[in-house]
Amino acid sequence: MKIVVVGPGAFGIKHLDGLKNIDSAEVVGLVGRDAAKTQAVADEYAIPNVYTSLEEALESDADAVILCTPTQMHAAQAIACMKAGKHVQVEIPLADSWEDAQECLEMWQPLKINGVKMQLEIYLPSNPLTPGRPANTRLAGPGIYCPNLGSYLYTRFSSSALGSSTTSPNLATR
Repeated sequence: MKIVVVGPGAFGIKHLDGLKNIDSAEVVGLVGRDAAKTQAVADEYAIPNVYTSLEEALESDADAVILCTPTQMHAAQAIACMKAGKHVQVEIPLADSWEDAQECLEMWQPLKINGVKMQLEIYLPSNPLTPGRPANTRLAGPGIYCPNLGSYLYTRFSSSALGSSTTSPNLATR
């Protein structure tokens, strides 16, 4: 799967660290406002394309986008990704208002028929055995299964955004 990561900061780097452990994941682009900083991170992770706007990145042949941007940008960016036919994973929270979150869900509902997935990264470090998780899914560690948002679940162990951590990718199937 070809992936674009949006946000070369601490959370974007955490995702890049995890993605390099997934054989089927190919990070093909990195989006950031500061071209020099974004290029430096791209060089460190051997990412071939650097973009300074999400719109430019959405024109690429990427299959999916991971949003690691400020909260107030999440909903509009998630909607733009879905309109472009891309799978999208959003760092928490999905939106900074209930209305924006509902708009994302309404945008995604008709697209899921065509296989477009929207997933919100949610993890609960204190509850690795989340009630309601289907029996055929497995979690590499603390996590929560999001049946209404899609089947790809990514769990991360982290003391803080900049603290030491290990990353564990995980696929959960319905």
